[in-house]
Amino acid sequence: MMRYILIDLANVAFLNTKQSGGAAVAHYENVRRFKQFFGEFKHKYQGIRYLFLADASLVHKIDEPARLSADIQNGVILECPAGIQADAFLLEFVSQNPDTSVIVSNDRFKDQKPPATSLPRWRFPAMIIQGQVIIPNLADIVCAENEHSAVAVAKSEAGAIVE
Repeated sequence: MMRYILIDLANVAFLNTKQSGGAAVAHYENVRRFKQFFGEFKHKYQGIRYLFLADASLVHKIDEPARLSADIQNGVILECPAGIQADAFLLEFVSQNPDTSVIVSNDRFKDQKPPATSLPRWRFPAMIIQGQVIIPNLADIVCAENEHSAVAVAKSEAGAIVE
């Protein structure tokens, strides 16, 4: 079964930023670190697809807009339509795929209705500590799903009925 990990890119890009005087500036380096993290994560855990969703305004708030634009053009990052926050698409995707998708974000989505899901958790906060992406318990959920799938395949191959 395909598992989707949706990354709230604006949230990620603004990690560890400090606002002094003007508006905070998002960091492309955070985006690069998360792309690398999930590239490695996908190879470690089979059946994972990660999707980066960005607000259309992020390209105007990031320190390296050309690199972000290139990622959008290349399909690495999905840019939401102008005027609609990525939050709406993130939550709708999880609502439509409740058993197979989670969101990586520090946003608590308090202004939105939480999706109904059978997963123990649907939102995973993240940090960058000493240059490393840290997402507590994300692998536990993915590993549990992979183990469940492996048991289902083994039962199926043994001729047992798999629900």
